[in-house]
Amino acid sequence: MTKKKVLILSGGGADQMNTSLRDGFVALGHEAGIYFGDQPSRYLSMMKLSHRAGFDSSAIMYWQKFKEANDASYEKAIMTFGPDVIFMIGFNSITSRLVRKLTKTYHIPTAYVVIADPFAVDPVNSYYVDCFVDCSHLFFHAPDSMPAVRLISSAHMTPFAFPGDPAFYRPLGVKKEFDIFMLGQFSSLSASTATKAYILDTLCAEGF
Repeated sequence: MTKKKVLILSGGGADQMNTSLRDGFVALGHEAGIYFGDQPSRYLSMMKLSHRAGFDSSAIMYWQKFKEANDASYEKAIMTFGPDVIFMIGFNSITSRLVRKLTKTYHIPTAYVVIADPFAVDPVNSYYVDCFVDCSHLFFHAPDSMPAVRLISSAHMTPFAFPGDPAFYRPLGVKKEFDIFMLGQFSSLSASTATKAYILDTLCAEGF
């Protein structure tokens, strides 16, 4: 197996997944790094305020400006690291212009893990499909969305099941009747946050 340099681009919110991915690549003999480039900005603040106020078109506009402002730092980090492969997971802070440049101009294989069905989330989140449509490889946590994405992307597509990394998730050694494992993230911008909070609240109320 040829050793590769793998750069994981992180926009936050999936910190343990990023670390697990890096450790997995390293265990396979590759060199791997994580780059977190998002910085607080007025565009990000305005996007959040617009979304919470229900002004979705304004939220999308500010989010696009935020991504454009990040592109230079991401491109610089990529050129400095010199990766053979770029890996992104649930990441939407990069413009489609830069992804296209990475794959078409720099010829760097660029993979993206699609966590949620991009066509089944709220309007503000659904436009992030432009982040992965030009990637060379797509991995799907929700493979039911693969046929629809094939209509807009020529990337190589593969179902991808998240395992539980024993570095973070392990038996607690407590007496229990049921063992429940939940993998997810909570964000004020996620359409599924309320559902996950309700499930956890219900489980707690039932004594789990």
